[in-house]
Amino acid sequence: MIKSYLRKILVLLKKLLLDKLKLDLYVMARPDVDSHQLSLKKINNEKDKINYIKSIHDEHPDSPSIQLLLAQTLYSQSNSNCFNEFKRYGEIRESYLNKTGLNYANIDLIWPGMFIGAFGNHYAVEGLIEASELDMTSGRIPSLLLSDKYSLTNRVLFSYFKEKLNIIDDQFLVKRLLPIQTALTLPLGYCLPLKNSCPFLDFAANIIYTEKINKNKNKSIFKLKDIDRKKGENVLREMGIPVDAWYVTAHIRQQEWDGGSNAENWRNADPETYLKSFKYITDNGGYVFRMGDPSMSKLPDMPRVIDYAHHEIKSEFMDIFLAATCKFCLGTSSGYFRVPRYFGVPVILTNSTNTLAYYSLRKNDLYLPRLIKSVKNNQYLSFKEQLEPPHSMHQTEVSRRLADEGLVWEENHEDDLYEATKEMVENVFGFGPGKEQVRPFQDRYKSLAEQASINYSNDILKGYSAPPEKYLIKYSELF
Repeated sequence: MIKSYLRKILVLLKKLLLDKLKLDLYVMARPDVDSHQLSLKKINNEKDKINYIKSIHDEHPDSPSIQLLLAQTLYSQSNSNCFNEFKRYGEIRESYLNKTGLNYANIDLIWPGMFIGAFGNHYAVEGLIEASELDMTSGRIPSLLLSDKYSLTNRVLFSYFKEKLNIIDDQFLVKRLLPIQTALTLPLGYCLPLKNSCPFLDFAANIIYTEKINKNKNKSIFKLKDIDRKKGENVLREMGIPVDAWYVTAHIRQQEWDGGSNAENWRNADPETYLKSFKYITDNGGYVFRMGDPSMSKLPDMPRVIDYAHHEIKSEFMDIFLAATCKFCLGTSSGYFRVPRYFGVPVILTNSTNTLAYYSLRKNDLYLPRLIKSVKNNQYLSFKEQLEPPHSMHQTEVSRRLADEGLVWEENHEDDLYEATKEMVENVFGFGPGKEQVRPFQDRYKSLAEQASINYSNDILKGYSAPPEKYLIKYSELF
């Protein structure tokens, strides 16, 4: 496929350089975004930031890059107007590609950082692939410019993704695409351009999942290869774990991972609070693999709990094998909890402060948000308030932003984590009432989430997941 695109893209470059009108359009639509980003960093007042970028936007109303910068700036300030600006970006980008002739290449480029950066970045590419397969995108072919200087985050996981993408690793072609790389690269860290809109990433995941259900194509994006299954089973057998044993992966992000910084403490949690959940799993015959890396604190010794983060079997391969074959993943707001889903494995997203991620969850998932409390009256925000902006949107300096509003968040209590784990085990295995039980409080929460989605999108998003029923009963006053 690379060779078939080589000639076509080189012709495009030649046409772009020879056609002065299109070249002028291309240059005019691409002001120096880097310099504006540097200027924004020097501005401390958030209103001044918005005024600055809006003034630049007025000068370049047809520039996709400036439109995107406006949407990103609003998003960083938890301003819900960003979602309409992301949609507007999609319209401007399509017009720009047609005017400049760049649409001729018929490719959408994926930023290499999706595969060389954080684990969670792969999630955006999952959405792009699914949307393309459902004919929900422009029809351009998802492509990746892969320079030989890049080091992949996980080569095993990438081996699955590469089968779904057009990989351009011919270094001659990679170099010649650099002049137009920015223009063709999708902003997958924020939003996903679809045919008629460009929804925020978690909303796009919801829209795509709904389409999968409507078209009865609700299959996972990957299926573990037989050769990988056998290889992983051999590793487990050598550890003394029976081939027919069941196990759960748990990834509890810790402060040590980000160098002890408090900048993203809203994503961290105390692993000690999960030990009661681990014991429930092991008491019912399962094993627990605590995922992560050696920077994490060590767990106390527990029967059938493997501190994989510090274990000799830790490898890129086992990271993926365990995610693909576990019964479910007990995760936090970090990249790893996304990986099991690629293979159809349900997750429990725990200790969630940013509720936008809720909309990315699916039918068999569970959601456990943190409670947010008023310092003044010691009262919790209602579920409705948690699901609506600005509280639902805080992603940067979360503690400070909440503090400015007189609010603090609380980590999930170990009993709530236990009930979430218990309900998931019931769902997976049919212990007790199982997933067929009528759970009216979960239905109420889903309905509430659907109503809250009106604050973000013209399309009403679907509520597929919910917190555990007992959690909702315990905090029923928050309805």
